[in-house]
Amino acid sequence: MSVEGFGLYAKIYNYLSIFATVADLGLYTIAVREMAKAHASGDSDRFAKISGNILTIRTLGGVAIILLSLLIALTIPGYHSWIAMMAILITGVFTLFGLINSSILSTLQARLQSEFSLVSTIIGKIVTLL
Repeated sequence: MSVEGFGLYAKIYNYLSIFATVADLGLYTIAVREMAKAHASGDSDRFAKISGNILTIRTLGGVAIILLSLLIALTIPGYHSWIAMMAILITGVFTLFGLINSSILSTLQARLQSEFSLVSTIIGKIVTLL
């Protein structure tokens, strides 16, 4: 990899980290709190509804963030090359996987199943590495 290629990689990774923060919307913390309440009260229907809603919101938000980051990149000098746009798209897809994985982690944390949380984290990291 050339120096320019590494610079582009660092620039795109930092650029998308802004969007990943926005895509989270603080939903992880809220999801864990609300699902823990539902789990403690034994309301499995409410737990499932909250879990499904969080996963849906984060997935749709992640897709919207990918599209928004691509549109905004078109207006920023230095991001106009097809390599930069493909890198944003690829990095955005893995950011989406991270959002989905953290939705699963919030469900496991609310149920106090940390051993499965470890497995989910490891699988998510392997998928990102590949």
